[in-house]
Amino acid sequence: MEAAEPLRSLARSIALAVVSARLYFRLDREGRVVAASAVGPDSSVARDIRPGEMLTGSCVTPDPARLADPSIPLKRPLRS
Repeated sequence: MEAAEPLRSLARSIALAVVSARLYFRLDREGRVVAASAVGPDSSVARDIRPGEMLTGSCVTPDPARLADPSIPLKRPLRS
């Protein structure tokens, strides 16, 4: 797998625990979501990671506290 930019330029990691999986997000120095991954049962990971993948491709700069809050759905716009 090829990284879009060197890891040393990435500024922050955020974890979010949802009912059936644990999601991880990597933000760059500007606060954009540049990576998303998930750990959990097969079917739940596929469902739960989809919004994270959309955030990665959208150049959104979400509020990190809202991104880590399991009560806020990831499908809702997360712009700060």
